[in-house]
Amino acid sequence: MDCLHNTNGAALPPNVVGDLERALNILHAEGLVFGDLRRRNIMIIPEDNTVRLIDFDWAGKENEARYPIHLNQSKEVKWADGVGSYGKIDKTHDLDMLNLLRTL
Repeated sequence: MDCLHNTNGAALPPNVVGDLERALNILHAEGLVFGDLRRRNIMIIPEDNTVRLIDFDWAGKENEARYPIHLNQSKEVKWADGVGSYGKIDKTHDLDMLNLLRTL
């Protein structure tokens, strides 16, 4: 499988954003959250242009799953409002992170 390189500054294609939104809706319908929706955790399969979420370490039940106690809060990572070290992960954080990805 190939990987896409140098996509950090590029806009995500609309189909990718749509696929991410559908994936989050599936998780949220089950009372689950992803918690770490950043470009580094999105895999795009070039052969069929499908999207996969990877790195489910922080995923879990909404308001039970927590962010790591040593959450990277440097300026290199733009987090949604309300995200903080050892804070509970909320569905709105996932959706706000998706909106941040749309605007990059």
